[in-house]
Amino acid sequence: CTYCHMYEEATRRWTDRRGIKALDINGRKVWVIGSTAVIRLKKTDEDGRSRNYPTKQDRDYDRGRPLPGLPEPAIRLTVGYLLNPTQTEIVRVQISKPRGKEIEWCAAIVAASPATGGKRSEDVTRQRGFG
Repeated sequence: CTYCHMYEEATRRWTDRRGIKALDINGRKVWVIGSTAVIRLKKTDEDGRSRNYPTKQDRDYDRGRPLPGLPEPAIRLTVGYLLNPTQTEIVRVQISKPRGKEIEWCAAIVAASPATGGKRSEDVTRQRGFG
């Protein structure tokens, strides 16, 4: 499964990194970065919203409510993968900042290159209309 591959890659890259701590909170794997941020991995839609069934724990995470072991007031982030319509290919990997049922911002993670002007992310937050 895609999540399993992302989890294994994150574990490989972040294990033993100073300032990053892996936690298991009631079966949900998260990484705490210092006292400033918490990251979870999820399947997401194009806006950065989780596409899995939202458990109470997921809703509490999105709303910034206290969860055992998480530093307060650390920023809660979601690193997600967006699949194509047939769910056979990853379209992009992105990081988003949930705020309850809304997404405050979402950025696609891109490889830094001359074509991207050296950028490592691109804002993909959907602009909301008036009214």
